[in-house]
Formats: sequence, structure tokens, C-alpha cells
Amino acid sequence: MKKSKILLVLFVLLLASCKSTKSDDAAKAQEIQLQKIDSVTNVMDNAKTDIDSSIAEVDELINEI
Repeated sequence: MKKSKILLVLFVLLLASCKSTKSDDAAKAQEIQLQKIDSVTNVMDNAKTDIDSSIAEVDELINEI
């Protein structure tokens, strides 16, 4: 989650540093990049959820021993 926030901040800074005017193609490219970032963020969140549930299962098994 922290990595996705850092990635998003870096992307925003990159966009802010661009001084050229936006054309339709540039706007579409930025939208595609944002969608990719959102996709990666969702995958990372899902992986974190899977890891947390696995940790909980292992913890329960350890407590039973």
C-alpha cells in the first residue's frame, strides 16, 4: 500500500513538472497510465489481503499446537 502511494506521488510530481500543453493524445496517455497505476494498486491490495489471511491461518494453527 505504501509503495502504491509513493508511486502515485512520483507520478503526480512527474505530471506537475511537465510544462507543455496537453493535447488529446497526451491526455489519453495520462489516463492510460492512471488506469495502470490503479490496476497495480488493486493487485497490491489483493495480495496484501491474501497475505494477511494466510498469516491469520498460520497464527491459528500455531496457537492450536
